[in-house]
Amino acid sequence: MARRPLSLLAYRASFLREPDEWKGDYTARPEGELVWIHLGAPEELPAFVDLARWLNLQRPGVSVLLTAPEGQMLAPPLEPYIFACSLPEDHPRMVARFLDFWRPTLGLWSWGNLRPNLVDEALRRGCAMHIVSAHEDGFTGRWSRWAPDVTRGLLRRISSISVRSDAAMRQLSRFAPSDEIIPELTRAPLAPPCQEDELEMMLERLKARPAWLAAESCPAEWPRILAAHRQALRISHKLLLILHVRGAAQMAQLREMLEQSGLSYALRLEGASLTEQLQVLVEDDASKLGLWYRLASLSFLGSTLVEEPGATDPMPAAALGTALLCGPHVDPFEAEYLQLSQAGAARMAQDAQTLGMAIIRTIAPDEASRMAYAAWDVVTESAQSVDRLVELVQDGLDDAASAQGASR
Repeated sequence: MARRPLSLLAYRASFLREPDEWKGDYTARPEGELVWIHLGAPEELPAFVDLARWLNLQRPGVSVLLTAPEGQMLAPPLEPYIFACSLPEDHPRMVARFLDFWRPTLGLWSWGNLRPNLVDEALRRGCAMHIVSAHEDGFTGRWSRWAPDVTRGLLRRISSISVRSDAAMRQLSRFAPSDEIIPELTRAPLAPPCQEDELEMMLERLKARPAWLAAESCPAEWPRILAAHRQALRISHKLLLILHVRGAAQMAQLREMLEQSGLSYALRLEGASLTEQLQVLVEDDASKLGLWYRLASLSFLGSTLVEEPGATDPMPAAALGTALLCGPHVDPFEAEYLQLSQAGAARMAQDAQTLGMAIIRTIAPDEASRMAYAAWDVVTESAQSVDRLVELVQDGLDDAASAQGASR
């Protein structure tokens, strides 16, 4: 095994003290291949979760570990094959404990701010590392300035380096060459699935009838959604509202409100007669959202019209090319809604009246098509960077598997 350069030995010597106690999650290392992705900041989490989903789709059985800088917490992963934790300090003993447990097959390191002991030890254990979407501010830290040989020595052992801007390329040229610029990794979600035979059946049952979807709505929004639907019915008399709620308990609560609304309604798709007299169809099955996103001319994304925690993520709907409406309360997806709004794919409503006006304006076929195409364009543009990273990871995992087979 190659000897460590003097600059790195000097760095390691700065950790002679006992390490601070670190309570990492060492309870659930999965079997098989594990891709380790280190985020520069928690804000990068949604984009890398999308990447993890694409990777697992194309390589079933692979797991993904997401890490954040020391002391920063990541939201709990949504998939059983995704794990998350913060890194320990860069003490050799803590680094060894981290790598002994997780045993990553391949690593992606975003942004910069390398941990010399951690990266060095991962490389020495045969874990190929890639720097992705490096930022010009990611290589200006204390050790990059005072001991540039540490950073230079690590980067020369990295399998590949990509940067997000010309400024980042100029900054990294002080340490190692990088001739690849890729855009900052943004959201590229998987489209929610649906059954093709069910989609064809519903297209036949709707008979080109206009419909709009209120997805993942919350109880405080229902009076506003129903008022907006009444307003839109004055202009589009055959308009159908698919009102999606979160679970059977909410459906029972909504039913009382519908009884008093004077609107003709049905509960759930099963057995519902989609006549022209039906004005509201209530759905509580989250697995049906992929179907309704495909069938509705436009989609209002719930938990945004009132100040409720947890707005609906707009990107899965955008991936299916549907025109999008929302309210003003879009935390924690402000960046995604802003991107879609600037592209002309999303329109914001402040209350029931403006929501009704937005529905009337957007339900027009030419306007709905224009916004739907803009939404789809946002997602497909982001998918190019994700496709490149998935290919890079696939190749790296294949190389690791070949090397492991050759060593047996």
